Amino acid sequence: MKGYKHKPQEQKAQPINWTQVLVAVFCVVMAVGMVVSMFGTSWLNFFTTIKENDRVLVDFTFYDELDRPVVTTSQSIYQRAVERNDVIFFADRMTLIAGTTIQRDLVPIQVFSQYTAPNLEFGLFGPEIDEMNYAVIGQKVGSSINVDIPMSVDLVRFTDNAQFTQIAGDILDLVQIGDQLPISFSETPQIALDDAIPQTYLRTATITEITDEGVTFSYGYPYVALTISELRAN
Repeated sequence: MKGYKHKPQEQKAQPINWTQVLVAVFCVVMAVGMVVSMFGTSWLNFFTTIKENDRVLVDFTFYDELDRPVVTTSQSIYQRAVERNDVIFFADRMTLIAGTTIQRDLVPIQVFSQYTAPNLEFGLFGPEIDEMNYAVIGQKVGSSINVDIPMSVDLVRFTDNAQFTQIAGDILDLVQIGDQLPISFSETPQIALDDAIPQTYLRTATITEITDEGVTFSYGYPYVALTISELRAN
C-alpha cells in the first residue's frame, strides 16, 4: 500500500554459550601459564629494584680518555675495535655485589685478545669495581647506565726515556700522542724473598705527552658502560 513502511522485525538476542566462553578463557590461561613456566620466576626480576647486597650479572665496556673501548663483553664492540686496529680485550660478564667495597687493590678478570697469548688476565682496580657496585643500586634488570670513574684522572705516569724503554721496548722514536700502550701491574710489586715472579695483570694506557725528557701516559678509564643482564640469587 502506498505510503506504508514495513517495520523490520526485531532480532532476538542469541543466548550466550557459557560453555564455549569458559573453554576459550581456559585455553588462554593455559597458554599464558605455559609461557610463564618457560621463564620460571626469572621474569619477575625485570620489575625488581636492585638493592644493597644483591648479586647482579652485568655486561660492561670500559672506555679510555679518547672514548675508545679497552675491555668489553660485547662481541660487536670488540670486532669494530679490531677492525680499527685498536688495542682491545674481550671479557666474560662480571658478577657485582651491589653496595659493597672490594678489599683488593687489583682484581684480575680473564680476557681474550687476538694480538696476545691466550689466558690473559686484565687488571681492574678496586675503586673501579666499587663504583660499579654502588651504581647498580636502584636499577632494574635490563637497565643500561654509564658509570663515571673519578679516580681515572689520577692514574697518570711520567717516565723518562730510559724508563719508557724498559716498559715498552725500543720504540721511543715511533710512538705518538694518542697511541695505546699495553702495560702490566702487580699486587706485589716488591721482589719476593724466594725470587718468585709476581703475578702481573694487563691494562691499556694512552700516551698523552711526549717531550725530550720522557713520555707521559694515562692508564685510567673515565667511565664504564654497564648493562644489567641478570639478578642472581644471594
